[in-house]
Amino acid sequence: MIPAVLIVSTTLDFSTDFVCIGLSERGICYLRLNRDRFNEYEIILNPIDPSMIVTIAGQTYEISDDSLMSIYYRAPTFLRDIYQPELAEDKQLYRSQWAAFIRNLIVFEKAVWINNPVDTYRAENKAYQLMIAGRIGFFLPRTLIVNHISQATSFGELAAIKSIDTAIVGNSEQEKFVYTQLYKTSTLDDQHFSSPFFFQTALTPKSDIRVTIVQDWLLAVKIDSEVPIAGDWRKHDTSLNYEIIELPLDVARNCIQFAKELNLRYCAIDLIFFKGEYYFIEVNPTGEWLFIQQNVNQRIHEEIISSLVPVD
Repeated sequence: MIPAVLIVSTTLDFSTDFVCIGLSERGICYLRLNRDRFNEYEIILNPIDPSMIVTIAGQTYEISDDSLMSIYYRAPTFLRDIYQPELAEDKQLYRSQWAAFIRNLIVFEKAVWINNPVDTYRAENKAYQLMIAGRIGFFLPRTLIVNHISQATSFGELAAIKSIDTAIVGNSEQEKFVYTQLYKTSTLDDQHFSSPFFFQTALTPKSDIRVTIVQDWLLAVKIDSEVPIAGDWRKHDTSLNYEIIELPLDVARNCIQFAKELNLRYCAIDLIFFKGEYYFIEVNPTGEWLFIQQNVNQRIHEEIISSLVPVD
């Protein structure tokens, strides 16, 4: 078989399931490589004359730079939980080298990518995001990256503290994500910390806006709750409400321009509406979209498929 679309994902990625079903319904041949099943595949990749042969359960797939139309890349650009001393050496090697392998799929330069890991890596840097967003014309919260707090009170009564990168901490028994936290600046001592972090003006009270972009298609959804959301809505305890909204034309244009500036065919932008203005907070180039699709009854996966396989 000669697939037109290559998908890099995992077995339990339900968002990707929707894309695969849609491709099948359109009669598009695709190959899905699940990162948790690599030990079940036989793979030969020729990086010099880009081509790949993959055998799965007796079925052989042949991919070349000329035959491959697009790649849907649902994978991190690097492992954020590198140090896991409880893992055996062969398991550590498995994880690191297969992660490196899928990054090296960038040899397929002629394919349309959602998104190319080179672009994703750059876009995941939050300081770079803010620089580009400011250049485009977004409102931004005052932001510093620090490893000490000496100017806390100059940020007002409340400040937001968050990790520079998506942080996963824990031990062999439990993992935890590090979310944005709000602090009263009067309670923060002037001290040094073991790692740097973002220090931002807290925008509250606020409305959270998730903007999903697929090329020139945009969907803006307000996320709120009966109990006001002071910090990160992802860690809010009560049920959330989702409502499709229409952004002002200039804000919508900024969102589309931002995605194009970072060469992202898909991305999820987080905005905050505060005191009559829309503030850019961050972008996730591999951000989850299925929860939005299910809560506002929009077929985001169809937009992704249309981007992967354009209709003439």
